[in-house]
Amino acid sequence: LFRSRAMLYEQFVEAIYEWKQDRFPTTSTQRTHLNQALGKLALMAIANEKTKFRLTHRFVCEILGAPDKGMFQLALQVGWLNQVGISEAQGEKVYAFYHPTFQEYFAALAINDWKFFLNSSPLVSLSPCLPISPSLSFPIFEYQWKEVILLWFGRDDIPKSSKEEFIKNLIEFEDGCGGFYSYQAYFLAAEAIAEFVDCSLYESILKQLIKWRFGYYHPIQRRWWRYPSPIAEAARVTLLKTDRSCAIIALEEFIKLNQSDFDT
Repeated sequence: LFRSRAMLYEQFVEAIYEWKQDRFPTTSTQRTHLNQALGKLALMAIANEKTKFRLTHRFVCEILGAPDKGMFQLALQVGWLNQVGISEAQGEKVYAFYHPTFQEYFAALAINDWKFFLNSSPLVSLSPCLPISPSLSFPIFEYQWKEVILLWFGRDDIPKSSKEEFIKNLIEFEDGCGGFYSYQAYFLAAEAIAEFVDCSLYESILKQLIKWRFGYYHPIQRRWWRYPSPIAEAARVTLLKTDRSCAIIALEEFIKLNQSDFDT
């Protein structure tokens, strides 16, 4: 059994290399270098509003080099990149990764420091010559980065301490906007523990989710108090996406402790 999707995709990547080994043999060193190059390509593409999952010929060349040699050629031979059409505006070839999830996986491999996801301009240092989306404030609040973040949490080569630190920053995120972004960061952390099964904070995170979803007994007002429906609904959805076994245990404990107070 795989403990995370990242570990599953790691096996998929190796399987594809082995599948193509007869026609396009690759060494361990070549695979490592190609994975790194694809990681940078995937990262830059996801950050660029105009490309994302459809990569123009010029864009790929800027990252991988000329198409008739090197990393670009190897990526085409193995099948990590495939031509999917011709751009109508400029008439140049357009490429895509074997599958969007592989692009997200390679992007996750290219990020070692979790602070990348909390940087308002995370890609400037990687390639200042490429255009960066002006709407990219924090990747943790941008839809296109969500799967990358979850896959990052599932990597077994990232130290547990780094993942814990990232989780802590998410659940303690202060936005100065009445908590709108703070809730989003917390819900992201709750989803992430499904990929980061060794998280030491999972119990407190799940208890908070359940409190937002079902409310709590107010000792002064002496009644069951519920949170506004947008928060309760977001918590409900997140409970379905977090670690299933841990969520079930937390829900059973909640029901047991609140049998006489909680209005089912």
